[in-house]
Amino acid sequence: MKMFYYYLNFIAIVFFIQLPIGLIAQKNSSPESIYQSILKEPGLSEKERLGNLLGKKGNPSFDFTMKLLKDESYWNRIAGIKSANQSSNDLIDKEILNLFVTDHMTTSETKEFVVKKFPKFENEFIDIYGEESSELKKRQMADIIPNPPSQKMMLFLKSEINKGNQSSRDIAFNTIARPSNLKGSIHPEDTFLRSFLNDKSLRINSLEYIQKSGSNKDLKVFLDVLEKDDSNFSEKSISLRAVKDWGTLQDQLKQYENILKNLYGDDASLYLAIQIFPDIKSEFLRKNLCKVALGGASQELRISASMSLILYDTKENLDCFERIVQEKVDPSPPTSLRDAIAVVFTFGIAGFKMANDENKRRVDFFTRQERIREHLKYLKQK
Repeated sequence: MKMFYYYLNFIAIVFFIQLPIGLIAQKNSSPESIYQSILKEPGLSEKERLGNLLGKKGNPSFDFTMKLLKDESYWNRIAGIKSANQSSNDLIDKEILNLFVTDHMTTSETKEFVVKKFPKFENEFIDIYGEESSELKKRQMADIIPNPPSQKMMLFLKSEINKGNQSSRDIAFNTIARPSNLKGSIHPEDTFLRSFLNDKSLRINSLEYIQKSGSNKDLKVFLDVLEKDDSNFSEKSISLRAVKDWGTLQDQLKQYENILKNLYGDDASLYLAIQIFPDIKSEFLRKNLCKVALGGASQELRISASMSLILYDTKENLDCFERIVQEKVDPSPPTSLRDAIAVVFTFGIAGFKMANDENKRRVDFFTRQERIREHLKYLKQK
């Protein structure tokens, strides 16, 4: 038995002695030997370790790093990126920038590399970005532009806004409009970003920027939008959020009532108002919400109006609840409210969840319907 333990100890000692010897041998290996080891290695983490080792060989590793970056296996390409991280070479850097644009399998690795060396890449980055026709790729590239951009990059982004197509203008505007890193300060390009309020294709972007970075001093901008008959739903939704954040209770009541005056003209805006102003009350609102509860175009609109009526706690609403408590669930997502529901979600308001799971939509309906039934029973006993 003792001989067996001696044997195990001997094996363990040999293993731990050979391990550092093996690592030292690898460290002293030639770039070509390390390259061949990377090709033969089946595991990604070990390929990455060998890639780091290869890069530390300096100039002699150049040819092998380039081969890895062009290898058919994306694991080998990742090893090449690890190698490139250990040194600096213009041709290798350029190859990795091209990989960032073209190779979705190594996006996280190339993105990290390009971000770290962005000032060096800037001129070439601008050239590639300007020639790129894919909106998706442009958005991915814009995501790594430093915030705030350099003066040269800022001029380029402004030129994209001035002469680009709609998607290019949108991407460039939103890149400039990112929140300033200077806390408590006005955005350096505030005047420029506000100047597009009358630009038809960037009006939404400018409104979003003001709503996110402005103050109650900007409320009039949004009240003006809500007063215009030709304002679209996106413009109204941003403006209603501004009224919610900065408006007085009287401002909120006025906008809510204005929307309800046209009950069947704009279901999306009506639904949004119900969700945004849940605590605003008036007799005018009560009467019209009752009409929506009884005759709204979609079940979601009817049950949302009914839920709002609970707040009034009056027997005058008895008839308003009669339809919704008798309805069977319609599990189909309300397509007429799709845009409004998406906005409600981004606002963090607990409205209808456009769930893919039909069972979740059923549960959501039954939960609210049961609450309305309980309230109706309470009113009848009151």
